Amino acid sequence: MQQDTECSLRSRFLARVGEQVALLPRLQSGRAMAATLTAFMDDALIRLWNQTLEGVEQTGFSASLFALGGTARRELCPHSDLDLLLLYDGDTATIEPVADGLRTALLDQRFRVGLATRTLEENRDVLRSDITVATSLVDARLLVQHGAQALDAVSPPSIPLRGEGAELASDLRQDARAQIRLAGKGPFLEAILQGLQERHQRFGDTIYLLEPQLKAGRGGLRDLQTVAWTAAVLFDNDSLSDLARCPHVTRLEAQRVLESYDFVMTLRHLLHHAAGWKNDRLTFPFQEQLAQSMHFSSNHRELAVESLMRAFYQHAHTLEQRSRRWLERWSLHAGTSRNDRQIALEDTQYTPVPLEPWPLELREGRIAASDDFQSHFTKHPEVWVRIFQVASEQRLALHPELADSVAAAARSLGESWANHPAVIGATCELLTSVDVSKTLVDDFFNLGLFSLIFPEFRPVHGWVHHDIYHVYAIDVHSLFTLDCAKLLLRGELPEAQAWSLQLGRHLGEPRRLLMAALFHDVGKGRGGQHSNIGARLFRDIGTRLKLAVGLCPPWHDDDTEEVAWLVEQHLTMMNFSQRRDLTDDSTIDDFAGLVGSLERLDALTALSLVDMRSVQPGPVSTWKEALLLRLYSRTRALMESPASGLPNLAAQMRRQLARALTDPAQLELMTHLPDRLLAAQPFAVVCAILDTLANPADGTQVRLVEAGDHPRVLVIGDDAPGVLATFAAAFAALGVDIGGAHVYTTDDEVAIDVFGLSTRPLGDGSGELVVNLKRLIDQALAGAVDLDRLIAQRRGSELLQRDRPSVRTHVALSNELTSEQTLVEVAALNRLGLLATITAALRTLELDIHVSLVSTEGAKAVDVFYVTRKGKKLPTAELPSIAQTLTEHIDATTRPRP
Repeated sequence: MQQDTECSLRSRFLARVGEQVALLPRLQSGRAMAATLTAFMDDALIRLWNQTLEGVEQTGFSASLFALGGTARRELCPHSDLDLLLLYDGDTATIEPVADGLRTALLDQRFRVGLATRTLEENRDVLRSDITVATSLVDARLLVQHGAQALDAVSPPSIPLRGEGAELASDLRQDARAQIRLAGKGPFLEAILQGLQERHQRFGDTIYLLEPQLKAGRGGLRDLQTVAWTAAVLFDNDSLSDLARCPHVTRLEAQRVLESYDFVMTLRHLLHHAAGWKNDRLTFPFQEQLAQSMHFSSNHRELAVESLMRAFYQHAHTLEQRSRRWLERWSLHAGTSRNDRQIALEDTQYTPVPLEPWPLELREGRIAASDDFQSHFTKHPEVWVRIFQVASEQRLALHPELADSVAAAARSLGESWANHPAVIGATCELLTSVDVSKTLVDDFFNLGLFSLIFPEFRPVHGWVHHDIYHVYAIDVHSLFTLDCAKLLLRGELPEAQAWSLQLGRHLGEPRRLLMAALFHDVGKGRGGQHSNIGARLFRDIGTRLKLAVGLCPPWHDDDTEEVAWLVEQHLTMMNFSQRRDLTDDSTIDDFAGLVGSLERLDALTALSLVDMRSVQPGPVSTWKEALLLRLYSRTRALMESPASGLPNLAAQMRRQLARALTDPAQLELMTHLPDRLLAAQPFAVVCAILDTLANPADGTQVRLVEAGDHPRVLVIGDDAPGVLATFAAAFAALGVDIGGAHVYTTDDEVAIDVFGLSTRPLGDGSGELVVNLKRLIDQALAGAVDLDRLIAQRRGSELLQRDRPSVRTHVALSNELTSEQTLVEVAALNRLGLLATITAALRTLELDIHVSLVSTEGAKAVDVFYVTRKGKKLPTAELPSIAQTLTEHIDATTRPRP
């Protein structure tokens, strides 16, 4: 027999992969391709087995080779692992050369292989002691056997067996299933449900990840594979194609789930083929590539890649929802459910309230429909919504049967039901109840009632931004924002500052905030300014809310107008706080005039806060929240007392310093500080500046100051053209992210730059940072070091840089937004050294920078500068040419994407 030389099998396998990929997705399904690849590998494994046996002594042992995992299920993808089990009876020393030879042959062909070797007795022991191993064998499949003694195997095999074999004596799959049943279905189902929950948490615990995991993530292939294992143990079901034979699974549900499974399987094939390795995370560059392979196209509403991800999220949602629902129902069927989705899991003091007057009952620890549910519905159409109110009051989850009934109702109920005043009223009450948990609101949304009642929301369902800032789909972000607003109102917002907790406690009309939080992005995906579109859409919604029955208090026109205003302005405060100079009285005047009232100021601040916190998981941006607080505080002070402008704030700081300082030198230096500095910086920062000025040292002075929740770095030295560019370049050369910068000059020509850091230096890194910054700045000012070269070296050393969506550079200049300076706004790809690049370009244009504000949105940076030339605004006629020059300079220095 011809031996498979190195790479010959591999090359033929990859050639087959290429042939099959070319047929996706129009001429072949993902599951069909997996079956083709598995058949090829079955044949190859048998040939390698026989080749291995030719080189060893073939007497004295019996052995059977089984496929496990995806190989057993005939679900091989181009770079899947090969999971194999070698069961034998005989001398261990005799079987070791067989196992080693087979493993080596596969590794030489560059296949990833896991080969377990056990005796029959060892296999029986491990089946009894390890439920995980037993579960892995419930879908095992025999490939080939050798020897005169029959071993545990799978019958009938899908391919002719090779080797000397007797009739199969038993079925390994049945042995594994029987052992699990003997140990009890309860522990098995507990392990299945716990494993499902832990896996979801490990891979992000949401379907709507920016770069989803196709296999192990929530809504990935593993969800339905878990269903398959459970069905095999409970019902002896051997195929996903036969799921409809299992209890509580309809043929239509099974068909839809398999369609979704096939879609995700197709993506996995294409991803493996494109990446050239076992990559199951659908990252940005591959999303764009697979969108083309799957024949998605761009339109006026969304990009092709956004259409692909919307389709993926919809299929992943189907997989996750149906898999979880079936597992819950089978768990209840087996009498083992712990009601994992209770709202209060460990509240043993809680006594359920009666379920009357609604046609509901407690069944197996969950809310279920009673026998007269349908007749009650004809009298009270809002009962479908009231179900969730009762579940919230009871702090219990819906019974899977009732959840399925809700989903079926959402598909069959028409507009007349959705527009019924009682239904609208019950829905508004449910969504704006501070105590209704996110779990129940998510169920209300996922089961389809929400989009039926509010069809305006359908276009944003599963709609994603193709960037790394907006982690969640729009609808999921909206639900997170609603929940975050509830946490704020309850005083439970994580990592909240005192000011935000106070704001939540004293906010008037909390119902308006909750509706604005839910609908603030409803205008996206339609083209045009989504804030304006969303406001218009909410006015239509408000018309229906005004007719609602059962709302207390009733919904009025002024409620609609206030919510519509919040939706229209929901980005305004963030833009003002992050892109305008908050020490400029005209900025505060402009914002106060736009807001108009303290009530609107409080509401917009609260909405801006919860919106920022709901864009992505992870720690909050204390820098952005501090800017929001500063704008809120200054605007509120101005609206309460018109005399609270910049001179008044500076005077207040001087009085505070005069009471606290005892050093005459510092008191004298205080008189030289500009009002803008005194009004903008916290007391601790001003004290640090005065202390540094009073104790001069050689060269540039650098100091780290802890002020509030984010650190600031002071850089103080002689004023000279371009010093900000030098300082920014030094930060970039050390790999430090700057969250913002304020530039001041004393009346005796000392430059004081205050840099806010996006992240806090870890451990002893603060002292090291100060020393290194001072060294680099002094060397750069003396011409002894090339900071641009150091930045380029650091960029090159970042080997793990991830590809990100492209960001188009955009530069805008305006003389209308400030009274004394020209405002320059630069949006560009966020990268190391960007601030240094821009400030250097501004210097070549002979522009003096007074304020620099840095804001990041994932891959996108928005930097704002207040500039003058020789103390004056730039001529309006020059603005277009300056914008063009800056754009060209930034694009020329942007690191090319690989």
